[in-house]
Amino acid sequence: MAGKVPVRGSGAFEWNAGGWWGSQIGGTAWMLGVGIGMAFQDIRPGAVMIAGGIVSNIVGTWLWCRRDRVSPHRAIQTLLGVIGVCALAGIVALDAFGHVPANQRLLVYWWLVFIPGLMLMFYLRERAAATQKATTPRSGRGNEGDGE
Repeated sequence: MAGKVPVRGSGAFEWNAGGWWGSQIGGTAWMLGVGIGMAFQDIRPGAVMIAGGIVSNIVGTWLWCRRDRVSPHRAIQTLLGVIGVCALAGIVALDAFGHVPANQRLLVYWWLVFIPGLMLMFYLRERAAATQKATTPRSGRGNEGDGE
């Protein structure tokens, strides 16, 4: 795997081990923590949360292993989408089995807006950077390539 040459991003995103693994672990650790804690009270929603964390980490690791074939922006969007679906499944399971207080239900589900919001922000950032790269002349940065 050391010989893999990552696909270069067309905009703002580039493959970076610290950024990738930090995002993946940070985005999924809460599901595993909640799932393990909940499993002591009720195994059913706990198992859904744990499964969501495991599935998200498997997909994230698979995307990392394919970084020589997948653009970094597409990969982070895919990972966020999987985390979002798994988070939704886990929260619905918690709610269905009576572990979300009625007075906090809206707040718990409202939190899920964060993931599509982050995906939209990343999309807009990528698009703006790609547009800027496409319109910025490659030469003209100092004296390189102009014969001086």
